[in-house]
Order: sequence, then structure tokens, then C-alpha cells
Amino acid sequence: MTDSKPNPRNRPNKSRSKAKTGTKPKFEPRDKAFSLDHDASPPLLYEVVIRTAQRGPRSSHPTTSTIADDGTDTDWCWWYFLHFQGWNSKWDKWVEEDMLVEDSPENRELSKSRMKAARSKKKNKKARLDEQVKELKQKKEEEKKAAKKAAEMAAELKRKKKEEAEAASEGAAKHATYLLENDLEDFSARSDVQHVQIPFTLKKVLIDEYERITVATVGLNGYPQRMVADLPATISIKTALERYKEVKLGSCKGTNAEASKKGWEVMVNGLLSFFNESLSLFCLYRHEKPQFRSIVSVADNSDERFAGKEYCEIYGCEFLLRLIVRLPVLLVDYRASPIAAKEMKNIVSKLGDLTRYLQKNQNEFFRQPYRIPLETELMDCELKALKKKNGKKAKA
Repeated sequence: MTDSKPNPRNRPNKSRSKAKTGTKPKFEPRDKAFSLDHDASPPLLYEVVIRTAQRGPRSSHPTTSTIADDGTDTDWCWWYFLHFQGWNSKWDKWVEEDMLVEDSPENRELSKSRMKAARSKKKNKKARLDEQVKELKQKKEEEKKAAKKAAEMAAELKRKKKEEAEAASEGAAKHATYLLENDLEDFSARSDVQHVQIPFTLKKVLIDEYERITVATVGLNGYPQRMVADLPATISIKTALERYKEVKLGSCKGTNAEASKKGWEVMVNGLLSFFNESLSLFCLYRHEKPQFRSIVSVADNSDERFAGKEYCEIYGCEFLLRLIVRLPVLLVDYRASPIAAKEMKNIVSKLGDLTRYLQKNQNEFFRQPYRIPLETELMDCELKALKKKNGKKAKA
């Protein structure tokens, strides 16, 4: 049965004057019958009770003559107002006589069988829909599990990469500590590397600063009496190298002047960049690491002494000298591809020229002041010893 609300306009019109009223209706009020629902396939039979019968125009007109042999008008037919058994009265409606069949045992049996088939079909359709919904939910759950597994794998991969990076960093730090804490003569004794010849006066600068920074005594109050560089330096590495570049560019003459100038500019810019990148790994003693972290923290907080400055603008030429001593070894050990002997010879030659320039201007460039470290610049072992000493004093 069509589930649309009955429309009062479906009531047949009785105003046609030529209608033949002599034909008797097939059904009378209160008769039982079955209404055909052609929206279903095969049509369903709904049990109905006739409430009213009335003649009116057909909903679809025949294409043949409008007057039948018995003299009746074929454009008109009997309409019946039906009540569907077991349904609310709001579904009552008018239908043509052709939509009704008699209430007979055969039709009752046919109605039952078709209704049963329709319910089974509806049930099967609902089961299929439920199965599709179930499959869709299962698919979404599988996709969710796959996404979760992918996220876990990505997190695991990220964790492994982090561990590998930390391990590599730790290895590099250990190697750097070994390089920094060994005697300079032993460090420069690598037979497989071309070394820069450091003049005696500059070696003395390195040794003196090494002893100031690493050899510590303990004061009466338990505070370490070693030294750290008072930064920023009076003459920074960048200032010294810029002056050196001006001297070298002024001395470039002849047909290859431009190529020579470019070579010196590349060297100076490369040294500045390399120092900024390698300072914390290769140019600091372990005693200086807390001070370096303190400077980084202060620089992040926009301290006017360090804010916006590169490391080469903060540290002095003593640290540049450390880099010159270590650079040939670093180029051999940490370069991604092997460096050619000719190229290495050219680098060592230019570093030697820079070293001689620094020696010539030693009194101007090596004027680094030193001071006792602040508590924030102490190593962990020094802080523990200081706390232990203060704790004993408090108990006493």
C-alpha cells in the first residue's frame, strides 16, 4: 500500500451531466474486499472495508469509444472510500473499482502468501543493510587500527632515530672531549694529517689558558678557584678575521688578483661558519660547557651582551687558535668525502699564514680577561662538592 496521506481531492467529481447512473456497483458499503497495491511487485493485497461507493470520472481515460455496448459511459467508473483493516483511519482513501478484488478464500490465501514474501524480502533487505553497516564499521575499525599501527611505527622510527642521533652525538662528544683534554703536542702528533706549525709564543698562550681553565683549587669556602673567559671578548674572532681579510685583499695584485681575493674571502667566511658550528663540540673544554650553556640561555633571553650575536662575535682569538690546531684533524675525521692531498696542503698553507698574522699581532688580539666562574657556570661535580661542603658547615 502506498504510504501517502489520503488527499480529499481524490474524491470523485459527481458534476458530469452525461454520466450513466444505471450501472450497479460491484461492492456495497460494509462489504469486505482486497485493495491492490501496484507499487509492490507482485502487487500486494490489503484487506479493506467499503465505507462509501460513488460514481465518478476515471483517473485515466480509455483510448476507445467512451460509450460501451450497454450504453454506459466508459470515462466514468465506481469509486469506493476504503478503510484498511488494522490501519489508522488517516490512511482511508478513495480508489477505483479496478483496484479492488473480491474477498474470497483464494484471494485471502494469495494476500497472506504475498504479505509473507514481502515481510521476508524486507527482513532480508534489513539483514543486508545490517550486514553492510557491520562491514562498514569493521572496515572503519580496521582502518583505525591500521592508522594506529602506522602512528606507532612512525613513533618507534622517530624514537630509534633520536636514539641513534643521541648515540652519535654522545660518541662525537666523547671523541671531542678526548681531543680537547689531551696535551696539544700529543694531539698534533697525528702522522696521517698535515698540521699547522704553531709558533712557540702561541703554544704558550694555549698552554697558559689550558691551566687557568682546567687546573682548579678549592677556596676556604669550598668554591672552585679555576677560571673562565670573561665574555664577550675585547677583540672577537670575527673582528680579527675581518682585519686579516682586509690585509690579504689589499695584497692581491696581478692577473689572478680576483681569483686570489675570492679564495681569501671563502677561507675567512668558511672559518667563521665552521667556528659557529663546531664551537660546542670541538673548541671547548668540558669545564667551559656550563658557561656556554649559560650564554645560550642568556642570549635567548635577549641579554644585550649576547643577543643577536654569533659565537664568532662573542669568543676571542684564543678559541680561534684552538680551532686552527684541530682543524686539519677534523677535516680528515669528519668530512663526508676524503679531502685531496693538494687541497689539504692549500688549506694548511693558508692556516699557517693566518697563524703568522696572529703571532705578529699577538699583543693586540690575545688580550682575553679571565674570572672566577659563577655558580651557574660550575660543572655538576663542582656543584655537588660545593653543596656537600656547605651542608657540613651548616651542621657544624
